[in-house]
Amino acid sequence: MESFENLYNEINNNSKIKNIWEKARKEEKQINKKILIINIFIIIILVLFIRKFIEFSYIVIIPVLFILSFINILMYIVSMFFRKEYKKYKKAYKNLIIESLISNFYDDVNYLSEKGMPREIYDEPRYNEFYNKFYSDDYIEGKINNKYNICMAEIKTEEEETIKDKDGTQHTTTTIKFHGIFAKTAIDKSINSELKIEQNGKFIFTKNKLEMDSSEFEKYFDVVATNKIIGMQLLTADVMEDLIDFQNKTHIKFNIVIKNNSIYLRFHCGTMFEPDALKKGVANKKQLEKYYNVLNFTYNLSRKIIKLIHETEI
Repeated sequence: MESFENLYNEINNNSKIKNIWEKARKEEKQINKKILIINIFIIIILVLFIRKFIEFSYIVIIPVLFILSFINILMYIVSMFFRKEYKKYKKAYKNLIIESLISNFYDDVNYLSEKGMPREIYDEPRYNEFYNKFYSDDYIEGKINNKYNICMAEIKTEEEETIKDKDGTQHTTTTIKFHGIFAKTAIDKSINSELKIEQNGKFIFTKNKLEMDSSEFEKYFDVVATNKIIGMQLLTADVMEDLIDFQNKTHIKFNIVIKNNSIYLRFHCGTMFEPDALKKGVANKKQLEKYYNVLNFTYNLSRKIIKLIHETEI
Protein backbone atom coordinates (compact mmCIF):
# COMPACT_ATOMS: atom_id res chain seq x y z
CA MET A 1 0.00 0.00 0.00
CA GLU A 2 1.45 3.34 -1.08
CA SER A 3 1.30 6.63 0.80
CA PHE A 4 -0.84 9.44 -0.54
CA GLU A 5 2.16 11.55 -1.55
CA ASN A 6 3.65 8.72 -3.63
CA LEU A 7 0.31 8.03 -5.31
CA TYR A 8 -0.29 11.71 -6.02
CA ASN A 9 3.18 12.12 -7.57
CA GLU A 10 2.60 9.07 -9.78
CA ILE A 11 -0.74 10.48 -10.95
CA ASN A 12 0.69 13.95 -11.54
CA ASN A 13 3.53 12.52 -13.61
CA ASN A 14 1.39 10.13 -15.63
CA SER A 15 1.91 11.29 -19.22
CA LYS A 16 -1.32 9.71 -20.48
CA ILE A 17 -3.65 11.48 -18.06
CA LYS A 18 -1.58 14.66 -18.31
CA ASN A 19 -1.97 14.74 -22.08
CA ILE A 20 -5.74 14.21 -21.84
CA TRP A 21 -6.01 16.97 -19.21
CA GLU A 22 -4.01 19.43 -21.34
CA LYS A 23 -6.37 18.92 -24.30
CA ALA A 24 -9.40 19.35 -22.07
CA ARG A 25 -7.91 22.51 -20.51
CA LYS A 26 -7.18 23.96 -23.97
CA GLU A 27 -10.74 23.19 -25.07
CA GLU A 28 -12.11 24.85 -21.92
CA LYS A 29 -10.08 28.03 -22.52
CA GLN A 30 -11.36 28.24 -26.10
CA ILE A 31 -14.99 27.82 -24.99
CA ASN A 32 -14.56 30.37 -22.18
CA LYS A 33 -13.09 32.84 -24.67
CA LYS A 34 -16.12 32.46 -26.94
CA ILE A 35 -18.49 32.87 -23.97
CA LEU A 36 -16.65 36.07 -22.96
CA ILE A 37 -17.03 37.50 -26.49
CA ILE A 38 -20.76 36.66 -26.48
CA ASN A 39 -21.12 38.31 -23.06
CA ILE A 40 -19.45 41.51 -24.28
CA PHE A 41 -21.70 41.53 -27.36
CA ILE A 42 -24.84 41.05 -25.21
CA ILE A 43 -23.78 43.83 -22.80
CA ILE A 44 -23.28 46.25 -25.71
CA ILE A 45 -26.73 45.38 -27.11
CA LEU A 46 -28.37 45.84 -23.70
CA VAL A 47 -26.61 49.16 -23.06
CA LEU A 48 -27.68 50.50 -26.48
CA PHE A 49 -31.25 49.32 -25.86
CA ILE A 50 -31.37 50.96 -22.44
CA ARG A 51 -29.98 54.23 -23.73
CA LYS A 52 -32.52 54.37 -26.54
CA PHE A 53 -35.73 53.13 -24.94
CA ILE A 54 -35.33 53.23 -21.16
CA GLU A 55 -34.26 55.98 -18.82
CA PHE A 56 -31.18 54.72 -16.98
CA SER A 57 -31.43 54.04 -13.25
CA TYR A 58 -29.79 51.65 -10.85
CA ILE A 59 -33.04 49.67 -10.77
CA VAL A 60 -32.42 48.75 -14.42
CA ILE A 61 -29.16 47.02 -13.47
CA ILE A 62 -31.01 44.24 -11.61
CA PRO A 63 -32.93 42.83 -14.61
CA VAL A 64 -29.82 43.27 -16.79
CA LEU A 65 -27.78 41.15 -14.36
CA PHE A 66 -30.58 38.59 -14.24
CA ILE A 67 -30.64 38.33 -18.04
CA LEU A 68 -26.86 37.96 -18.16
CA SER A 69 -26.91 35.26 -15.47
CA PHE A 70 -29.65 33.33 -17.25
CA ILE A 71 -27.85 33.53 -20.61
CA ASN A 72 -24.56 32.42 -19.00
CA ILE A 73 -26.21 29.41 -17.37
CA LEU A 74 -27.81 28.53 -20.71
CA MET A 75 -24.48 28.90 -22.54
CA TYR A 76 -22.74 26.70 -19.97
CA ILE A 77 -25.37 23.96 -20.37
CA VAL A 78 -25.14 24.15 -24.17
CA SER A 79 -21.32 24.18 -24.05
CA MET A 80 -21.32 20.82 -22.24
CA PHE A 81 -22.41 19.18 -25.50
CA PHE A 82 -19.25 20.51 -27.18
CA ARG A 83 -16.77 19.62 -24.43
CA LYS A 84 -15.59 16.40 -26.07
CA GLU A 85 -12.11 16.57 -24.54
CA TYR A 86 -13.55 17.14 -21.08
CA LYS A 87 -15.67 13.99 -21.42
CA LYS A 88 -12.50 12.07 -22.31
CA TYR A 89 -10.74 13.59 -19.29
CA LYS A 90 -13.60 12.71 -16.93
CA LYS A 91 -13.55 9.11 -18.18
CA ALA A 92 -9.76 8.94 -17.78
CA TYR A 93 -10.01 10.48 -14.30
CA LYS A 94 -12.32 7.68 -13.24
CA ASN A 95 -10.52 4.83 -15.03
CA LEU A 96 -6.92 5.88 -14.35
CA ILE A 97 -6.91 8.00 -11.20
CA ILE A 98 -9.82 6.77 -9.09
CA GLU A 99 -9.34 3.11 -9.98
CA SER A 100 -5.63 3.29 -9.08
CA LEU A 101 -6.62 4.91 -5.78
CA ILE A 102 -9.08 2.12 -4.98
CA SER A 103 -6.65 -0.61 -6.09
CA ASN A 104 -4.11 0.78 -3.65
CA PHE A 105 -6.21 -0.71 -0.83
CA TYR A 106 -8.36 -3.51 -2.21
CA ASP A 107 -7.74 -6.68 -4.22
CA ASP A 108 -9.68 -7.83 -7.31
CA VAL A 109 -11.19 -4.38 -7.78
CA ASN A 110 -14.14 -3.96 -10.12
CA TYR A 111 -15.03 -0.26 -10.47
CA LEU A 112 -18.22 0.59 -12.39
CA SER A 113 -18.54 4.38 -12.33
CA GLU A 114 -21.98 4.46 -13.98
CA LYS A 115 -23.50 1.60 -11.98
CA GLY A 116 -25.24 2.07 -8.65
CA MET A 117 -25.54 -0.05 -5.54
CA PRO A 118 -28.79 -2.02 -5.15
CA ARG A 119 -31.16 -0.26 -2.77
CA GLU A 120 -31.72 -3.52 -0.88
CA ILE A 121 -28.09 -3.57 0.32
CA TYR A 122 -28.30 0.02 1.58
CA ASP A 123 -31.47 -0.86 3.52
CA GLU A 124 -29.89 -3.84 5.34
CA PRO A 125 -28.64 -1.84 8.38
CA ARG A 126 -32.14 -0.29 8.75
CA TYR A 127 -31.11 3.32 9.32
CA ASN A 128 -33.67 5.23 11.32
CA GLU A 129 -34.59 7.71 8.58
CA PHE A 130 -37.37 7.79 6.03
CA TYR A 131 -36.64 8.40 2.34
CA ASN A 132 -38.54 7.86 -0.91
CA LYS A 133 -35.89 8.84 -3.48
CA PHE A 134 -32.74 6.78 -4.00
CA TYR A 135 -29.78 7.54 -6.31
CA SER A 136 -26.47 5.73 -6.63
CA ASP A 137 -23.38 5.53 -8.86
CA ASP A 138 -19.62 4.82 -8.65
CA TYR A 139 -20.16 1.21 -7.62
CA ILE A 140 -17.03 -0.59 -6.36
CA GLU A 141 -16.44 -4.26 -5.60
CA GLY A 142 -13.25 -5.67 -4.16
CA LYS A 143 -11.68 -7.86 -1.50
CA ILE A 144 -9.91 -7.16 1.76
CA ASN A 145 -6.85 -9.38 2.27
CA ASN A 146 -7.88 -11.32 -0.85
CA LYS A 147 -10.68 -12.86 1.20
CA TYR A 148 -13.45 -10.61 2.48
CA ASN A 149 -15.87 -9.08 -0.02
CA ILE A 150 -16.45 -5.35 0.17
CA CYS A 151 -18.75 -3.21 -1.94
CA MET A 152 -19.26 0.53 -1.81
CA ALA A 153 -20.86 3.31 -3.81
CA GLU A 154 -21.91 6.93 -3.69
CA ILE A 155 -25.50 7.12 -2.50
CA LYS A 156 -28.00 9.93 -2.16
CA THR A 157 -31.36 9.53 -0.43
CA GLU A 158 -34.08 12.15 -0.29
CA GLU A 159 -37.52 12.62 1.18
CA GLU A 160 -39.86 14.24 -1.31
CA GLU A 161 -43.07 15.54 0.19
CA THR A 162 -46.02 17.20 -1.55
CA ILE A 163 -48.48 19.20 0.53
CA LYS A 164 -51.44 21.48 -0.20
CA ASP A 165 -51.74 24.90 1.36
CA LYS A 166 -55.04 26.43 2.49
CA ASP A 167 -55.69 27.68 -1.07
CA GLY A 168 -55.33 24.17 -2.47
CA THR A 169 -52.00 24.88 -4.18
CA GLN A 170 -49.56 21.98 -4.12
CA HIS A 171 -45.97 22.51 -2.91
CA THR A 172 -43.22 19.92 -3.20
CA THR A 173 -40.23 19.98 -0.85
CA THR A 174 -37.15 17.77 -1.06
CA THR A 175 -34.96 17.02 1.96
CA ILE A 176 -31.61 15.24 1.60
CA LYS A 177 -31.38 12.46 4.19
CA PHE A 178 -27.98 11.07 3.22
CA HIS A 179 -25.38 11.88 0.58
CA GLY A 180 -21.99 10.25 0.59
CA ILE A 181 -20.22 6.89 0.54
CA PHE A 182 -21.80 3.70 1.83
CA ALA A 183 -19.74 0.51 2.22
CA LYS A 184 -20.55 -3.08 3.22
CA THR A 185 -17.99 -5.72 4.19
CA ALA A 186 -19.04 -9.36 4.53
CA ILE A 187 -17.08 -11.51 6.99
CA ASP A 188 -17.07 -15.22 7.78
CA LYS A 189 -18.01 -14.98 11.46
CA SER A 190 -21.19 -13.54 12.95
CA ILE A 191 -21.31 -11.54 16.19
CA ASN A 192 -24.96 -12.72 16.59
CA SER A 193 -25.89 -9.22 17.68
CA GLU A 194 -25.81 -5.61 16.53
CA LEU A 195 -23.50 -2.72 17.35
CA LYS A 196 -24.17 0.86 16.22
CA ILE A 197 -21.81 3.81 16.44
CA GLU A 198 -23.41 7.18 15.64
CA GLN A 199 -22.57 10.84 16.02
CA ASN A 200 -23.01 12.19 19.54
CA GLY A 201 -26.63 12.96 20.48
CA LYS A 202 -28.22 10.31 18.27
CA PHE A 203 -29.01 7.82 21.04
CA ILE A 204 -30.14 9.91 24.00
CA PHE A 205 -32.99 7.78 25.33
CA THR A 206 -31.88 4.28 24.33
CA LYS A 207 -31.76 1.43 26.82
CA ASN A 208 -28.92 -0.40 25.04
CA LYS A 209 -26.60 2.60 25.06
CA LEU A 210 -23.02 1.83 26.09
CA GLU A 211 -21.14 4.09 28.49
CA MET A 212 -17.56 4.21 27.24
CA ASP A 213 -14.40 4.71 29.29
CA SER A 214 -13.14 7.49 27.01
CA SER A 215 -14.68 10.91 27.71
CA GLU A 216 -13.14 12.23 24.48
CA PHE A 217 -14.78 9.43 22.49
CA GLU A 218 -18.16 10.24 24.06
CA LYS A 219 -17.78 13.87 22.94
CA TYR A 220 -18.08 12.66 19.34
CA PHE A 221 -19.99 9.37 19.39
CA ASP A 222 -22.87 7.43 20.89
CA VAL A 223 -22.88 3.63 20.95
CA VAL A 224 -25.69 1.10 21.33
CA ALA A 225 -25.29 -2.67 21.41
CA THR A 226 -27.77 -5.52 21.73
CA ASN A 227 -24.93 -7.46 23.42
CA LYS A 228 -22.98 -5.04 25.60
CA ILE A 229 -20.14 -7.48 26.35
CA ILE A 230 -19.40 -8.00 22.65
CA GLY A 231 -19.77 -4.27 22.07
CA MET A 232 -17.07 -3.52 24.66
CA GLN A 233 -14.80 -6.24 23.23
CA LEU A 234 -14.96 -4.74 19.73
CA LEU A 235 -14.64 -1.09 20.79
CA THR A 236 -11.09 -1.34 22.06
CA ALA A 237 -9.01 1.70 23.00
CA ASP A 238 -7.15 1.74 19.66
CA VAL A 239 -10.41 1.42 17.66
CA MET A 240 -11.88 4.37 19.57
CA GLU A 241 -8.68 6.31 18.95
CA ASP A 242 -8.90 5.58 15.20
CA LEU A 243 -12.47 6.90 15.09
CA ILE A 244 -11.53 10.07 16.97
CA ASP A 245 -8.45 10.67 14.80
CA PHE A 246 -10.42 10.30 11.56
CA GLN A 247 -13.13 12.66 12.82
CA ASN A 248 -10.57 15.29 13.84
CA LYS A 249 -8.49 14.93 10.68
CA THR A 250 -11.26 15.01 8.07
CA HIS A 251 -14.27 16.54 9.88
CA ILE A 252 -16.41 14.05 7.94
CA LYS A 253 -19.38 12.74 9.89
CA PHE A 254 -19.76 8.97 9.72
CA ASN A 255 -21.56 6.08 11.38
CA ILE A 256 -20.88 2.35 11.73
CA VAL A 257 -23.17 -0.65 12.02
CA ILE A 258 -21.87 -4.15 12.74
CA LYS A 259 -24.77 -6.56 12.27
CA ASN A 260 -24.20 -10.31 12.53
CA ASN A 261 -21.59 -11.02 9.83
CA SER A 262 -21.59 -7.62 8.06
CA ILE A 263 -19.89 -4.28 8.65
CA TYR A 264 -21.61 -1.17 7.29
CA LEU A 265 -19.97 2.25 7.04
CA ARG A 266 -21.55 5.54 5.97
CA PHE A 267 -19.62 8.74 5.32
CA HIS A 268 -21.63 11.96 5.05
CA CYS A 269 -19.16 13.46 2.59
CA GLY A 270 -21.34 14.44 -0.38
CA THR A 271 -20.18 13.88 -3.95
CA MET A 272 -17.17 11.58 -4.33
CA PHE A 273 -14.82 10.41 -7.08
CA GLU A 274 -15.60 13.33 -9.41
CA PRO A 275 -12.92 15.58 -11.01
CA ASP A 276 -12.60 19.19 -9.87
CA ALA A 277 -12.17 22.26 -12.08
CA LEU A 278 -9.57 21.73 -14.81
CA LYS A 279 -7.71 24.89 -13.78
CA LYS A 280 -6.72 23.13 -10.54
CA GLY A 281 -4.44 20.74 -12.39
CA VAL A 282 -4.45 17.11 -13.50
CA ALA A 283 -6.01 16.25 -10.14
CA ASN A 284 -6.92 18.54 -7.24
CA LYS A 285 -4.57 17.39 -4.48
CA LYS A 286 -6.83 18.38 -1.58
CA GLN A 287 -9.83 16.66 -3.13
CA LEU A 288 -7.87 13.52 -3.98
CA GLU A 289 -6.51 13.34 -0.44
CA LYS A 290 -10.09 13.37 0.87
CA TYR A 291 -10.88 10.36 -1.31
CA TYR A 292 -7.68 8.63 -0.16
CA ASN A 293 -8.49 9.23 3.53
CA VAL A 294 -11.99 7.77 3.26
CA LEU A 295 -10.73 4.64 1.44
CA ASN A 296 -7.79 4.26 3.82
CA PHE A 297 -9.98 4.57 6.91
CA THR A 298 -12.55 2.11 5.52
CA TYR A 299 -9.81 -0.41 4.70
CA ASN A 300 -7.88 -0.19 7.99
CA LEU A 301 -10.95 -0.07 10.24
CA SER A 302 -12.59 -3.04 8.48
CA ARG A 303 -9.41 -5.12 8.83
CA LYS A 304 -9.11 -4.22 12.51
CA ILE A 305 -12.76 -5.06 13.27
CA ILE A 306 -12.53 -8.36 11.36
CA LYS A 307 -9.48 -9.32 13.42
CA LEU A 308 -11.24 -8.40 16.68
CA ILE A 309 -14.35 -10.40 15.74
CA HIS A 310 -12.22 -13.47 15.07
CA GLU A 311 -10.48 -13.02 18.43
CA THR A 312 -13.76 -12.55 20.34
CA GLU A 313 -15.52 -15.52 21.92
CA ILE A 314 -19.13 -15.47 20.79
